[in-house]
Amino acid sequence: MRRVDPIVGKCILAVLVLSFLAACGTTDGLTGRIAVSSDLDGDWEVFVADLQDGIVQQVTDNFAYDWRPVWSPNGSRLIFESNYLAGETEQIEVSSADGPQSTTMEKTGPSGVVILNADGSGRTRLTSEQTMEEHPSWSPDGERVLFVSYQTGNSEVFMRDIDGSNLRQLTDDPGEDLDPAWSSDGSQIAFTSSRSESFDIYVMDLDGGNVRQLTEGHGINRSPAWSPDGQQIAFASRRADNWDIHIVDVYGDGADEHSRSLTDDPGADLAPVWSPDGRHLAFASNRAGRMEVYSIGADGAGERRLHIEGIPSDWING
Repeated sequence: MRRVDPIVGKCILAVLVLSFLAACGTTDGLTGRIAVSSDLDGDWEVFVADLQDGIVQQVTDNFAYDWRPVWSPNGSRLIFESNYLAGETEQIEVSSADGPQSTTMEKTGPSGVVILNADGSGRTRLTSEQTMEEHPSWSPDGERVLFVSYQTGNSEVFMRDIDGSNLRQLTDDPGEDLDPAWSSDGSQIAFTSSRSESFDIYVMDLDGGNVRQLTEGHGINRSPAWSPDGQQIAFASRRADNWDIHIVDVYGDGADEHSRSLTDDPGADLAPVWSPDGRHLAFASNRAGRMEVYSIGADGAGERRLHIEGIPSDWING
């Protein structure tokens, strides 16, 4: 919980001008907006980085864990996971030099899926406040959302309509199923699962059938992200005790000839997301100390530090 300061209040959409980024032309050739999770203000919040004007906007402002924002198809809303209970507060007694005092604190609870407008207004919780539910992914048609739920006692992939109706369970396996992601045409779902000997990347149809394993026998693999043309999936892979970004062909068999390493750095490279045109990827890396956003060409060339603190989770035009 966090004390609510009545003087400072909530600074939704605090604007941070990245003068170094703009002055150095770090994002030359990159366009669009990247949704980012960052602890820049002391706890994890949702930010939006505009690559054209070099401005980052803070969209959420509370002490809760706001994480993994994903754009609606038209870019007007964001969906993310949070343990902030719909703005609820409570009065508690705290100790001070002047004795016990009453203060207002924010309530937190199990993580759930939250939708809000891109300007920070209209916050709505889509999932139950009784069960941990996380890892949301918006369908390309804007009508449905994927997420991970623990309501069965295990992490499974679920789907529901964006209005909260029509809940469907898509996976049912003793292993952990995580990180669901829609293909760009909405016909398939990629996800991470530990149903093999380690965490690997899988693909399935919308009804949960026709499950195919894309990676096998190569460390821990997480955070699948579809290329815009639906032919490849980028993911983070921990091999030889280090995380790097890899790409696998969706219609290959997961063998080495169908996958390749995109980064090779002693730092941890995580959370890849594709640019809308499929020419670049953004990813998070701690190679400079803190987690920051980097970009790289889909061919592995032109790696750049963008000087945006945090972890990217989606990239959209405009």
